[in-house]
Amino acid sequence: MAELKKNLAWVGAFALIAAACAIVIVCRANTAPHGKTAKILSDGETVRVVDLENVKNPYEFTVTSKDGGANTVRVENGRVAVTGASCPDKICVKRGFISGAQPPIVCLPNKLTVVVTDGGKDIDAVTGGDAQ
Repeated sequence: MAELKKNLAWVGAFALIAAACAIVIVCRANTAPHGKTAKILSDGETVRVVDLENVKNPYEFTVTSKDGGANTVRVENGRVAVTGASCPDKICVKRGFISGAQPPIVCLPNKLTVVVTDGGKDIDAVTGGDAQ
């Protein structure tokens, strides 16, 4: 009899742990981004995450680095670009809009990075053409 109670206690504990795990999985699935998002980083720290698929009206905002450099980021439905920069070469501005599996927009002087992710998954690499 004591053995049966001990086994039931273990089964109950396992059931509680399994239920808690199921609740966590369901909650994470409902809160995780499902579409394209833009992650804007300044000096390696995320300053803003934008759901690109829910942008109704285009808008811009400025990101200022700790060193005082500034970048203007434009967000439109499904895409993002850097439209202004205080850096001398403006490579980040010339990059134009990105919207998916493309290399990120980077402004090295101002330490800004704009990465588009799909479904909350960061893109680790982009390949194209024939690698030799």
